[in-house]
Amino acid sequence: MKPRDRKVVGQFGRAAARELSLPPLAQTVSGLFFDGKLKERQAELEARCNALYTQARSVLGQVSVYKPSIKIGGNSAELVRQLAKANDGVKLLTRIRNLNRVLRRLSEADLVYNAHIPARIKEEQIRTWHEERERRALRYVDLSDLPPGFVSIKFPNREALLSRLGGYPAVREIMEGAIHAASGDAPDGRQQALGSCRRALEALGRELTGKGDWREIVLRVADPDVGALLRKLYSLLSAKGAHGGKRASEADVELGMQQTFGALFWMIEHRTSLGSRR
Repeated sequence: MKPRDRKVVGQFGRAAARELSLPPLAQTVSGLFFDGKLKERQAELEARCNALYTQARSVLGQVSVYKPSIKIGGNSAELVRQLAKANDGVKLLTRIRNLNRVLRRLSEADLVYNAHIPARIKEEQIRTWHEERERRALRYVDLSDLPPGFVSIKFPNREALLSRLGGYPAVREIMEGAIHAASGDAPDGRQQALGSCRRALEALGRELTGKGDWREIVLRVADPDVGALLRKLYSLLSAKGAHGGKRASEADVELGMQQTFGALFWMIEHRTSLGSRR
């Protein structure tokens, strides 16, 4: 909200604090009593109190305290109700103290104009959507539970993971698309992600060995256990990828993505044994 309106919400408390700090008040009341001006001064304070209450009530009727559960209609009515309850005291000093407490609390809250609530809710929904996508994507960054022989490491973020493929830009682009598809909301996103994983394995194998057939690429793997893992991984990606015909679960995607990254890193690390001259 605008600074001047937030100031209105808080100014009552400051004015009350100036006027009604207790030691000066006792001295003032004592002096006014003896010179006959007590009623006049009390009427002045009451008028100022009423004016500030009216002004604050007008502002609160236009704003709401923003909360994750806020509705489009806002909560102005509740704020006005709290203010009215605070102003319901019989004694002027009690009213000022109560209003001071309520308005000081509200001046520190996350206030938003009611007219801006729909846009704010939309912004929060978009932010939450992006955070959820990133949270899902980060699951594919954890390669700490891969089988023996593969790279076992947890990367701090997506970029750190993809940077390991920096020397192979085409493969990196494919895997970036796989993460995007897996963490998105498209109905076939999981199948697209696993299909991309298969294409990434083929692309890197072709670049390292010059062979276009995955079976020929795997034959160059000296370790039979790793070779068996690569064949099983390729079978999973083929069966549940974009053209495999089987539905992929969230667990399938997570397993397939993690093991694909592990396999890609293994192939890069052992590229010379696969026949690469790079």
